[in-house]
Amino acid sequence: PKLAEENPVKLVVEMVKWVVNDLNKLGEDIERKWRLGQTEQVKKLSARLEERLLWTRSYFQRFWRLDRSVDEIAGILDLPAQAKYFYRNGQRATLNEQKAEERLKERIVGNKFISEQLPPTDRHKAAAGTDASVADLFLDHAPGSFIPPDPVIVTSSAAAMVVNNNNGIPEQYLDFDIFPDRLREYEKYDAARNGLLLSPELMRPLGAADFKHYRMAAMELRQYDQDFRICIKNVNWRPQGTIPADSQAQPTLIFRDGRVFPVVHRLNFYEADTLYGQIVRNQIEKFTDVIHNTRSTPRGEIIYGAAVKNPELSWLAPIVFWYLHTHPVTGEKVVDVDEVYRVPFADTAVSHLLFVGVAKQSKKFDPERLLTTCSVIRRFSDIALVDTSLPAVILKDDRLELVAEGKLDDWSEFICQRINKKKENYEENILDISDYDPFLYACAKVGVLMCYAAPASAYESIVQSESGGAAHFLIPRLEVAIDVEGQQNTPLYEKNLEKMLSWLIAENWERDGSHTQSAFDTGNGTGGLPILIPNVIYHAHEAATFARDKLSQEVQDEIKSLIAELRKRGEK
Repeated sequence: PKLAEENPVKLVVEMVKWVVNDLNKLGEDIERKWRLGQTEQVKKLSARLEERLLWTRSYFQRFWRLDRSVDEIAGILDLPAQAKYFYRNGQRATLNEQKAEERLKERIVGNKFISEQLPPTDRHKAAAGTDASVADLFLDHAPGSFIPPDPVIVTSSAAAMVVNNNNGIPEQYLDFDIFPDRLREYEKYDAARNGLLLSPELMRPLGAADFKHYRMAAMELRQYDQDFRICIKNVNWRPQGTIPADSQAQPTLIFRDGRVFPVVHRLNFYEADTLYGQIVRNQIEKFTDVIHNTRSTPRGEIIYGAAVKNPELSWLAPIVFWYLHTHPVTGEKVVDVDEVYRVPFADTAVSHLLFVGVAKQSKKFDPERLLTTCSVIRRFSDIALVDTSLPAVILKDDRLELVAEGKLDDWSEFICQRINKKKENYEENILDISDYDPFLYACAKVGVLMCYAAPASAYESIVQSESGGAAHFLIPRLEVAIDVEGQQNTPLYEKNLEKMLSWLIAENWERDGSHTQSAFDTGNGTGGLPILIPNVIYHAHEAATFARDKLSQEVQDEIKSLIAELRKRGEK
């Protein structure tokens, strides 16, 4: 298809120009109706404009980092704060096209929207996948009590390693972290802030929103701890089947089930003076420990990647639907303008459909051939400050300057000035600058390169079949960690991605039918489309599910005994 050959930077530049023009035209239309006193029309169109403004701010300013102006620092994309400013104040959306292109060249890797690759397949003898689960246990009160059982949150993690030997038969090993022995050494509060266990007494003060986030942060902390133990070779690999129990293989690739960055990541959560804040700080510290130990080991680097089965963010689909809207097929527009701002399908489906089109055209189904989208760079700081301080600025010599995002010193100054403002506002329980060290490390040094990819061989049955419906599947977002400190090093980022993709030849994928993307879940467990995921993640998820559903039953009595013991300690 024509879209596959397009330059992605030029595509996004043209798209943002179109969006700016669309917003301004709608604003002018509202202004005319406002002057004519057409109140109902103004109200209706203003709601539409407000929705499109919010989307544009989220997609172009926050994701693509086409930053707004700050004080005297000229931005790239400036938007009126509210829809009413278009017609009451005469404000308009403005774009610096040259700066937009420069920024997008820093963010997008690849000259084609879709490409075919033949990555080398001998980069990794062994790869590992990790996952974590959370179980809800219920503690009964004394016999005859009318008080309902108290829930207890218990987390567990698991890993799977696949070793490819010369005989062509892969060996599989599993590791479980279900009920750590060290848990008995913790006080109740320490067990909670380390993401191991949350008792009812500590659960109640959190509130519903923080409790939901706590569960995610606790589960991720356990998974990062699993990643960390793989890095430092502190795992007990259990062989599956009749294979050697003393494998000396060390994974040179780790795949997370979920994304590379912590799900709970925002600066204000990190600073919270609560149990929730402490677990967020512990989670980000463990995350940076993993990053550091993948980049620097006596055995060389470990590629750190992830597969996001159900991404909340869609960056690919809006481009595709905009392209279809602005490039009519056989003279007819197949996509309505509203579908540009509210895409009907997520990236997981859109990427698959794009690859179907490319596969039909090329008809090359080599087992080691991959179809990939262009790649996008995202920094940890992009998500950590997304709702507060983007673009990040610091005061130097009485003038505001943009933070040099690859410089640790600039981030340290940013936090120092933030702490000083908190002190000026007489805030209590302010963190010390040293408490921010993991956060600063992540802001200055950690990024991801993300894309969508699938083996060309998976499309052979679809292309050759007239219907092919049963063979369709969804694609997870793939991410690989990159070092973004200092000057941008795109060739090194591409090398990391290639090393990750080299594992993903045809035999190293699995179809996961239990985790269809939510928009395609029929609810009956059989009608949804499967997701094509790396095999080590599939095995890790199976292990984590087993740990939660089966082994948790065996340790319930021990956990209940431990809870009782922790309660007694708290009463002393």
